[in-house]
Formats: sequence, structure tokens, C-alpha cells
Amino acid sequence: FLDNNLRPDGRKFIQSRILKVSLNGLNNYEVSSNVRLGNTSVACGLKWGISQCSEKPRVDELFQINFEISKESQMISDIEILERQTRSVKKSLSVALCALFKEHIEEFIIEENLKLKTIEHWVIIVDIVCLSKDGNLTDTILTGVMCLLGKLQFPVLEKDTDGEYVIDDGALSSKSLKLGKTVYSFTFAIVGGCHIIYDPNHNEEASANCTFSVSIMKPTDEILVEKVSGQSLKVNLMQEAITIARNLVDKTALPDLYANIGQIQNFSDTLSL
Repeated sequence: FLDNNLRPDGRKFIQSRILKVSLNGLNNYEVSSNVRLGNTSVACGLKWGISQCSEKPRVDELFQINFEISKESQMISDIEILERQTRSVKKSLSVALCALFKEHIEEFIIEENLKLKTIEHWVIIVDIVCLSKDGNLTDTILTGVMCLLGKLQFPVLEKDTDGEYVIDDGALSSKSLKLGKTVYSFTFAIVGGCHIIYDPNHNEEASANCTFSVSIMKPTDEILVEKVSGQSLKVNLMQEAITIARNLVDKTALPDLYANIGQIQNFSDTLSL
């Protein structure tokens, strides 16, 4: 297919599958969503937890990521490969969340007890289940989580009879998490040694020389490059992919989605250059 500049499914090299996002009301979550990118589908849910530490929490202690691939979507029976994919997805999301939260640690602190030398702080629990898997989990998951962060409101706290903080499940405060930054993720694959394709499906990932994601943080324009699998990434191809990703950010409708997710219950879009 390289000679025709078209992929087996008819897409151009730099063209995504159809991205669909919908909000839902999963029980036990503050906010939740379903995201489908082609035949890859994930369910995301965010909720609050409380943790305690002896000093100011690190940024990676402000969230907890739980990720699993449903048995129905496990196209690969090799446990080692599945575990590697799980680690890769969690690492990519963790890097993005650390970049988003690093300037907001103080907002997560609930109370500092000088007598006991303890600090209680909020933790965002991120639960993700892959429902169907056909490549590019990273972009699918990050889209689902980014949609929800803008809707997340801090809950109301109460103290129980022992003086411990507990979350009032029936109430939400008017305070929301105002990050001021947004992360956009674009996953690429190198095929034929030198060709860059965007949004690879499972078969393209399996045959690729290398698969990697480029995350762009707006408005600061910080760049994060994370290799997902395969051989080492050549510098010239990485630079070309970063340029493509920047162009895609300018064309995407995702900023409107992230900013207005409460008004956009169902979203569908495709990206291409």
C-alpha cells in the first residue's frame, strides 16, 4: 500500500479513524465517558479519593490509574505482551497527568495537621477499561480522560464521629479543577522504515518498525514524545511527526469538545492532513 499512499482500510497516511465520544452515568463515578476510535473502545471513569502523607505530596501521588483490558478485547493471548501494553498505557497517561497537575499541588491539599505531622490530600482515581482493542489505545484513553477533567468538581467533605474526613456522596462543591492546560495526543507508526502513518490500527502496529505518541500541551506548547513499541526512533522522523502533530492540533475540534463537553453529549470527528 506504500506505493499508492493509501492504507489497506482506505485512509491516507495522515488520517485518523472516526473518533466518537459520549458521556454516560456510570455508577460510583463523578464523571464518566465512552470513547471509540475506529474499532478501539474504552470506558473511562473519574472519582475522588483521600490520601494521607507526612509531607507535601508529589505530583504522581495526586492520581491513581487503574487500567484493564477486557477478556473479550484481548486479541493477543501472550500475557507478557498484554502486561507490556498495560504498562505503556499507564505510563503515557501518568506522564500527561504529571505535566497537567505539577502547578496545582496546593489545590489538592485538604488539611495539614502540624501536631500529627500529616497532610491529607485529594486523589483523582482514574478507572479505565478497554472494551475493544484495534490499535492506538493511548490517544483513545487520553481523549476520554481529558474530556472528563474539565467536568470534575471537588466534592463536599464531612467529618465522621472519629474526626476523620469522609466524602459526602450526595453533594458537590462549586469548586472545579481549573488546570489551564490541555494535552493532545497523536500516535504514529513508522512503516517501511521511513513512512509515517497516523492513528495505526492493530495490524499496522503489529507490522510497524516503531510506534510512538507525540503529546502537545497547550497553550505552553510543551512536547512529550513516548515510544510505545518497536525499534529506536530516528530523530528526523520524530521531528517530522512533531510537525505533523502541531498541524493536527490546529485542525482538531477537540478544544471545543474539552471546553464544552457538558453541552456536547455525543461527538464525532476525524482528523487528516
